[in-house]
This record gives sequence, structure tokens and C-alpha cells, in this order.
Amino acid sequence: YEQRLARAYRLGKLAWWEWNINEEHIEASDELYQMFGLDKTLHQFSTGTYLSLVQPDDQAYVLENISLFWQLPQHQFQHRVVKPNGDIIYICLIAETIRDENNKVIQLHGTVKDITESVKATSKAGQAQQRLESIVENSGDGFIALDSNWTIVYWNQKIEQITHIKKEEALGQVVWDIHPEAKSSVFYRYFQHALSENQAVQFEEFLPNTNVWTNVSAFPSADGLSVFLKDITDRKLIEEERRLMDVSLQKTTKNLFNTLHNMSDGFFTVDKNWNITFLNDKMLSIISGTHKNEFLGKNLWHCFPEAVSSSFYTAYHKALYENCFGSIEDYYPPLNKWLEVNIYPDDNGLSFFMRDITERKQYEKKLEFIAKATSGAVWELELATGKVTMDGEKCRQLVGYEIKDNCFHRSFWLEKIHPDDLQAVEENTTYAIQHNLDFYFNEYRFKKADG
Repeated sequence: YEQRLARAYRLGKLAWWEWNINEEHIEASDELYQMFGLDKTLHQFSTGTYLSLVQPDDQAYVLENISLFWQLPQHQFQHRVVKPNGDIIYICLIAETIRDENNKVIQLHGTVKDITESVKATSKAGQAQQRLESIVENSGDGFIALDSNWTIVYWNQKIEQITHIKKEEALGQVVWDIHPEAKSSVFYRYFQHALSENQAVQFEEFLPNTNVWTNVSAFPSADGLSVFLKDITDRKLIEEERRLMDVSLQKTTKNLFNTLHNMSDGFFTVDKNWNITFLNDKMLSIISGTHKNEFLGKNLWHCFPEAVSSSFYTAYHKALYENCFGSIEDYYPPLNKWLEVNIYPDDNGLSFFMRDITERKQYEKKLEFIAKATSGAVWELELATGKVTMDGEKCRQLVGYEIKDNCFHRSFWLEKIHPDDLQAVEENTTYAIQHNLDFYFNEYRFKKADG
């Protein structure tokens, strides 16, 4: 029995799971590990494992649906999972709650179904038009045969599942008698049209009594009407999910567009023929332009002919033709500016992030001049990170320590200050920062590398 059940789970792409709310670990079947691409010997399935595999764009949607487990006795939803190897699958997760005597949820258990194929599948082009009993009985579609008086003469097993009406209850009955509400629906209108005009019809309609979406095809003949009903509920759910995904994508695209326009960096793009396809307001400001139409659709090198013989030209071409990231800092005389440019290739061409770093370069030059003019060392502290920048050679000459890449963390320096002086140094520094002082002075004892 267990082998048959396991085979059924595998063929149906199903897996089961159970979660005791007070535990991080989730008990799961082997099929779930296989479905998610996890090695059971290396991974223990948990809420953290599950959430880490949820496609990032689906995270908020998944958390919202998980919260419904505490409100509903049973709930299901669909989302994407990114497997460790990068493959993306679509799953349908169904769960029901177990509660204690105080109606508090203590356990969740349910199933996961891989619905990737159904999501990606396209609907079939058409349905069988012949009325052979051996075919329609074994087909996946519901089939009804009506005579010219609307009497049901055939009712297959699938239509029983769709309508919840047994064959013996339907045969010999007028279809509008067993479904009186359908007489005021599109079913009646389309079926009447098919018979009166001797014309096949096809439409989609919802069956409220059974909560099923159907695709209906009706074919008239001299004997009456042959009706095929296909359950398309899963497809409708997928279409709705895709619609929501499209709405989300449109919103994301709009937000990205606004972000690019409002970002502090200059940003522009070119196609593979070097035609400018986009630039934001900051970019227009950096290049001292007055209107974007001066540049959009124009060749980059025609707009900036002086750049053809520059290092920018070389870096841009390397990024495009070698399909690699590029970065460059250089002075551009026509604008009298130092520019920092990061270059990103893509299938359409290149994207550029540009900053005007003229003030930074002037400041660095000033620091360099001060450092050369004094026997001391000039340093700069980043308050957010604690990173201290100092000329490595000056540091070695002054206190004997070798530093890598001309920088170190602030804690490295503080550890060398004499304990009796450390508090005063910290207090003076904090006061200077809080009061935004232009200048402050510290005098203290410091342990050099030679002791």
C-alpha cells in the first residue's frame, strides 16, 4: 500500500508535510525534498528553508497567505519556488489547521503539488467533434447528448464530476428541468442559437452550484445537440495569477522608471549602434544639457565628439564588445569635470551610471598637498562604517605600523591609545561630531609598533 501511495504521489507530483507550530522543523515527505531540489541528508526542512526558496517577488504574497492559516480551517494558494540549482517551479500549497481545546492552532498539515506543467501548458486547439461513445466516455471532457426536445440521451462520467449529478438521475430528463437556473443563463441562449441557426458555438461560463469554470462547445445535428464541457478552473486560476503578476510587473516597471529618473546618479543607456535610448534628469544636469530631445535617438559620439579620443571611448567599447562590466574615473575637459562611470552591458546595449566627482577630486588633491607639506599624517574617518583612510607610508613613518590599501578600522587606532587618555579622546571626538565643529584637537599618548 505504501509503495502504491508513494507512486501515486510521485506520478501526481504531490508531497505532504506537517508542522507543529512550536517547532521550527517541518516533517516532510521525500517527494517534497525532491520537488524542491533538496538533499535530505544535507538539509532539514524548516520554515526558514521554505521561505528561503520562495521567489523574492512572491515573498509578501506568501506571508500574507500563511497568516490566513490561523483564520481559516483550510486554505490553499500558489506561488513560485526557486530551487538551489536556479530552476523555478510553480506549486500549489494546501493546508488545514489542527486546534486545541482553546481553539488555538497547534499544528498545520497539508500537501504541495507541482503545477509547473499546467501553468506553462497552452490550451488545446480544439475538442473532438465525433460522437462516438467509446471516445467521449474515456476523454477528459464532460459530454452531454441532447435530442431536439432537450432531453438528455447521454451523460458521461466526467460530466457527473463537473455537475455532481449522476447519470441515472440525468438520463431521460429535460436538461432545463434538472438545471432550471440555466434557462436564464448564457447556456440557454447559446444552445438555442446553435439549434436554430444550425451553427456550432463555443463559450466559457462559470457553474456556481459546483464552483467550476467550464469551456463549452456545442455542435448541432439532425438528432439534436452534442455538448462538450471542459473543466478549466485551474487555467482560470493561473490566468488570474498571471494577471496579478502582470499588474505587479507593470507597477514594478513604473517604480523602476521613476527611480531611474529621480536617482542622484546620472543614468543613460545606448543601443549597440551607440544611439542614446534613455537618460535621466541628473544625467542631463551633468552634461549641462537643456532638453533630453537634444540627445535621445542621437549617436553618443556625435553628441560628444571630443570623447572619441578619450579613455571613456576605450572603456565603453571594451564593455560592449567584450560584454563585461567596466568602470572608469577620468577628467573630461569639455565639461571641466571629473567623472566616475560604471558601465553595464546587456542584450540591448550598455547602461551607464555616472557621477560628477569633481569636488571629491579637488578635496583629495588638497589632502595630498597637506600631507606633503607636513610631517604628520592626514586621515579621514567615515562615521557610518568606522573606516579610516590614511597614507600608508606616512603611517609607517609616524608610528611604525604597516596598513593595507591605505585604510583600517577605527578600532585599530583606538586600541593603541594609552588607557588613561582614551576616554578624553572619545569624548572630544563625540563632541566635535555632535556639534558639527570645523576643527577639534586631541593630544594623547600612543603605543608605536616598536612598543
